[in-house]
Amino acid sequence: MQVAVLFIGVDYNGARRWLKFGFIQFQPSEITKIVVIIFISYVAYINRSIFDTFRGFLRVMLFIAPLIAVIAKENLSSAIVVAGISVGMCFIASNKNGYFIVCVIAMIAAASLYIIFGDPFRMERIQIWLNVETNENAHQIKQGLYAIATGGLFGNGVGNSVQKLGYIPEAYNDMIFSVICEELGVVGATVLIIAFIVLFWKVIRIGYGASDIFGTMLCSGVMLQLSIQVVINVAVVTNSIPSTGIPLPFISYGGTSAMIMMAEMGIVLGVSKREKRLNCL
Repeated sequence: MQVAVLFIGVDYNGARRWLKFGFIQFQPSEITKIVVIIFISYVAYINRSIFDTFRGFLRVMLFIAPLIAVIAKENLSSAIVVAGISVGMCFIASNKNGYFIVCVIAMIAAASLYIIFGDPFRMERIQIWLNVETNENAHQIKQGLYAIATGGLFGNGVGNSVQKLGYIPEAYNDMIFSVICEELGVVGATVLIIAFIVLFWKVIRIGYGASDIFGTMLCSGVMLQLSIQVVINVAVVTNSIPSTGIPLPFISYGGTSAMIMMAEMGIVLGVSKREKRLNCL
């Protein structure tokens, strides 16, 4: 499906990331995330020791790297998330983690080279990030920061955001956190972040108490995906990193993303239920 996006994908705002069959439209890169989580979890279940050597790690990544490369062609942000999930899960599964530092450095170097020598618009985003006050193409970030500033400490009230009424592009999607800050203020945004942290902790706790390594790795993968997406989304909205399109889990508009997140929560609950049943026995 991911390869098909390159040829028959649907364009939206200059990005080709969706497939459409009749009235059904979905984003294959979101499906790839859960597939990678299940794949690495299964590999760890049948042969965990494979992650203890650099050679074994490369064997696993040999199956995932082509997916990351194909996704990066049209959707670098999702490719970064998939790569982060993959390396993070391999790190958790391994008992010998020394070579992962080299892997992370190699990933950063590869991403940097791709940004520099790839499509010019990615370098343009970095220029916008570095010169947000003077760059005429920084409209989205400026409006997002303005929304955060006008929200103040306690916000303007639910539904009272002005910036979402056509001023912030993609206000319902990638920039939804700025609208939350405008309506609920710093206090409301902080409560939301704390809620995410509590969710991360609960997923980790369930994974720690799982009956086998498969359940532990599934929960680890879900936690990694959630945390990476939350950190990147909030960092983009606050202009801490260059702009990139990553949805805020459970909040940003998007059918495929919401369905995958709900499926992942179902997997975590399944791990929790199995743990309780075994404890009762």
